[in-house]
Amino acid sequence: MNREELVLKLDALGCRMNDRRLQMLDDLLHIGEITDVEDFWITVRKKLPVSWATVHNFLNTLCLYGILEKNNNVGRNIRYSFKEAS
Repeated sequence: MNREELVLKLDALGCRMNDRRLQMLDDLLHIGEITDVEDFWITVRKKLPVSWATVHNFLNTLCLYGILEKNNNVGRNIRYSFKEAS
């Protein structure tokens, strides 16, 4: 999915897209997957003030809506990646 399709899907599901969420979505689309949440948070924080909780809550929302997959089996880090279209 591209940015516009994702924003429309999230909006239809009731997720209000504010500037922080849009920035996180743009960064996620740019990198393709998150292998270290702290690094992702630092990247986003360089552009907008965003809390650690905001990042985790948004990533969990994307997982809940079936957009991201969360993989806990990669050592101490959690990996987030886009679900493959079926």
